Amino acid sequence: MIAIVAGSVTMCGDSDEEKAANAEAAKAAHAECQKSLPCIGEKLVISAGYKCPAQIEKLASHSVKWVDGTLEPKFSRYRWSGSQLDVVTLLGDKAQFQNGFGAYTNVIYECDMSIGEEPTVLGVRVQEGRL
Repeated sequence: MIAIVAGSVTMCGDSDEEKAANAEAAKAAHAECQKSLPCIGEKLVISAGYKCPAQIEKLASHSVKWVDGTLEPKFSRYRWSGSQLDVVTLLGDKAQFQNGFGAYTNVIYECDMSIGEEPTVLGVRVQEGRL
């Protein structure tokens, strides 16, 4: 019985050559994606959704209220950050900052992220308004 299971795993498993070829193909696909704003933007929206909000909240003088839905992304737009093609700016308007009188004001927030292997937050900005 053990021999049958071991033989099945060996026959169904990828060889070292197949693993290397798959890794090379994934690396090439990632490099190609980094040249396309829609491709890299859609991938960064996911990372930014959990990496940027804490940094955005630090910019508030008082309380912050997120008005996005449960499954709705916090960032709805993205663009290259100026002339740099290794940084993407993600934009959203699903937050409200409380002012000194207790009223909430709609804000537009931006999050600059690098597009390397592990995307990192480079900076955040906030201004009043809606997209």
